[in-house]
Amino acid sequence: MDETKRRRLAGIWLAFAVLMAYITLADGFVMGVGDLLGLLVALLGVALAVVYYLNPSGLLSLDST
Repeated sequence: MDETKRRRLAGIWLAFAVLMAYITLADGFVMGVGDLLGLLVALLGVALAVVYYLNPSGLLSLDST
């Protein structure tokens, strides 16, 4: 996967995570299942953005070289 596509996908995942965090926290945070699940999804979105942006150890290179 080329660098431009990886950075674009990282931006999309980061925008998704920010949107999820905003939706979750917009009406206030209570220790409910919905809010915790929303924050977990936002955290996973940030994690995917980091993986796409940094590409640790060529993780996204699917060729066998």
